[in-house]
Formats: sequence, structure tokens, C-alpha cells
Amino acid sequence: MALVAALVGLSMMSAAMFIVQIYQQADCFNELDRCLDPETATVTHRQSGMAWLLLTVLALMAAACLFRRLNSPVR
Repeated sequence: MALVAALVGLSMMSAAMFIVQIYQQADCFNELDRCLDPETATVTHRQSGMAWLLLTVLALMAAACLFRRLNSPVR
């Protein structure tokens, strides 16, 4: 069950990163889907937000499958 909790925690953290990446920086992206942060001089691509979303979905699916396997009756 600790692994299920860890996977749910991972999915929550990656979902938070997705929200920060896509929704809070939405007005920063230009026509090339790049965002330049003038304070840190880092360039962020819009596609990197989709990587966080993919990690969220995969971690939730793994947690659900593991939870179902742990709670299924033994044959």
C-alpha cells in the first residue's frame, strides 16, 4: 500500500507541475510555443507540459492497477 500512496503522490506532484506549466504561464508563450523567463534566462517549451500530464496519467494508472491487484481476492 505504501507504493500505491507513493504513486498517487507522484501523480499529484506531476499534475501540479502540469498546471503551473500550462495554465499559469499560458500568456508567456509566443508563436513558436516558447516562453523566456527573463529572471532566470530559461526557455520553456509548451510541449514539456504534456510530459507532466503523461507522467500524471501513467502514475495514476499504475496506482489503480496495483490497488486493484492488492485488493482482489486470491484464487
